[in-house]
Amino acid sequence: MIAYLKGAARAIGSNYVIIVPHEAPGLGYRLTLPVAMLLGIREGETVEFFVHEHQRDDGRELYGFSSHENLELAEKLLTVSGVGPKIAQTLVGIGAEKVTGAIRAGDPNVFLAVSGIGKKRAQQIILELKGTIDTQNLDGGAKDDLTLALEQLGYGGKEINETLRKIPRSGSTEERLRAALGLMGR
Repeated sequence: MIAYLKGAARAIGSNYVIIVPHEAPGLGYRLTLPVAMLLGIREGETVEFFVHEHQRDDGRELYGFSSHENLELAEKLLTVSGVGPKIAQTLVGIGAEKVTGAIRAGDPNVFLAVSGIGKKRAQQIILELKGTIDTQNLDGGAKDDLTLALEQLGYGGKEINETLRKIPRSGSTEERLRAALGLMGR
């Protein structure tokens, strides 16, 4: 599975760039990108992207994202029935902050601006992802050990966020985990 690409932009098409890794000059990868990202690329310059590899009946497609957080958001969006990689990439292109904010607020208007998403699908995205997306982490911050531990115990993003607001920010991870579990009833 291809998860990251860095190399020279060899050719630029209407919705893709061909990247030639510096370590393998005879090999090129076609990476689908939104037009807004393509406009900032010049042939020959070094570019790097996080990649979602999509398997189809007739082959594989690679979709590029500017950050790991954007890739994670796209992969969350792909869990919603009817949301494919092109729609997920377009939504991420709007901005992770706008998309996660719309999910948090239950506002379908951000999604309705994307071709291929109607009111029903927008509501489905909100319904399925509300509480499962840790919006603070997708907005650019890294998950801390406490959040990861609570996720591994089966707690959802909404419940974790509410609990983390109620416990002290100081102390060791173990002390904070005990406090969080005490509030959560385990």
